[in-house]
Amino acid sequence: MSGDPIDDLIQSVESEDGYLAEPWLDRLRAFNFTGKDAARFLVWLPNIEAHLSCCCKIAHSCAADDLGHPASFLEFHTGGWSGAEDLIDAMLRHFWIIHFHPMDQGRPLLFRDSRP
Repeated sequence: MSGDPIDDLIQSVESEDGYLAEPWLDRLRAFNFTGKDAARFLVWLPNIEAHLSCCCKIAHSCAADDLGHPASFLEFHTGGWSGAEDLIDAMLRHFWIIHFHPMDQGRPLLFRDSRP
């Protein structure tokens, strides 16, 4: 372990048969995110696809936010697959994941939950 809590969370990701391991999801649910941690986690998030079955897609795009400022968007399409839904549900327990919009960076990363 690195001693940096967000690095430790990211580096410890575990999966079993295309599903994220419940102990790792529990660590994600219990993690005490700061705005900076949320930024690092969301930038890393597309790398989690290797741990999931083929039903989900994480897409990164650049566009304008609601105020017309340049922004990066991260869209998570679950395809209704329960393994990806478990990840989304764990992420949406955290204020900084739901409302991530850092004002001190030139290109904020906005998380968009694209579930129907």
